[in-house]
Amino acid sequence: MMRLKKISLLRERVTKWSEYPFNIPAIASLDSLELGSRVCFFVGENGTGKSTLLEAVASHYGFGLEGGNRNFSPHTTASVRSIDPLVGALRLSFTKKTGKRQLSFLVLLHDLVAKNDNIQFLIATHSPILLAYTFDGGEVHQISYRETQPFQL
Repeated sequence: MMRLKKISLLRERVTKWSEYPFNIPAIASLDSLELGSRVCFFVGENGTGKSTLLEAVASHYGFGLEGGNRNFSPHTTASVRSIDPLVGALRLSFTKKTGKRQLSFLVLLHDLVAKNDNIQFLIATHSPILLAYTFDGGEVHQISYRETQPFQL
């Protein structure tokens, strides 16, 4: 089974840095993300690029960008096509491998990952409990729960 291990932005393929999606600071500053876990959360405020990056990754896999599976048409609206330049500028690298609702979700994810080596999750969220990478501050960077603003408050 293949697992996504790295997402890289091939900067030489970007021709219009002033246009969407490259005008999003976190996307513009992206070099590469090493995905060392089978469960990765993309977090940040609205408009920071987490869903945009996730949709571009989904497009590489052949999934419909508005949800669904590979049988769903990926080009149903003009807004769906707006990430095509990002899709073309990404390189995905793979490895080969033969109480609170949030806490319940973490338990569920833990159990799924522990029982199946062929599962990987990439998730966009606003939840401060479920952090791995933050898109805030115009850059994508790894962050721990104790470093989050909600925890600090």
